[in-house]
Amino acid sequence: PLKTEKMVVHITDSVTFENYIKKDNLVVVDFSADWCGPCNAIAPYYKQLSEENTNVDFLKVEDRADHTEEAKEETSKITSDYEISGFPTFLFFKGGKLINDATIVGAYRDKLRQNLEKYK
Repeated sequence: PLKTEKMVVHITDSVTFENYIKKDNLVVVDFSADWCGPCNAIAPYYKQLSEENTNVDFLKVEDRADHTEEAKEETSKITSDYEISGFPTFLFFKGGKLINDATIVGAYRDKLRQNLEKYK
């Protein structure tokens, strides 16, 4: 069977973000920063999960030095709206609602996979 490669969607504006999290399927959001070691370490694994779980949307809201000023403002607004206090933080949404019990703070591969299996 032909496997379509799904990629991680890099979010740089809140409209795109809102449109994704309103969807009925599971949406995982990785809040990270380009200067954060654990974020960079788990990034390839997060991408791999996105390829294995094509029915789930994988987003990344990243604090990046090379973002435009506008993108920096938008990503920091989304980050503060969800009261993200450390990187990486993973939020899970389904049907437009945040699944509170699923939030992961830290680069925990096992928890990421477990939550995917549980909520997808």
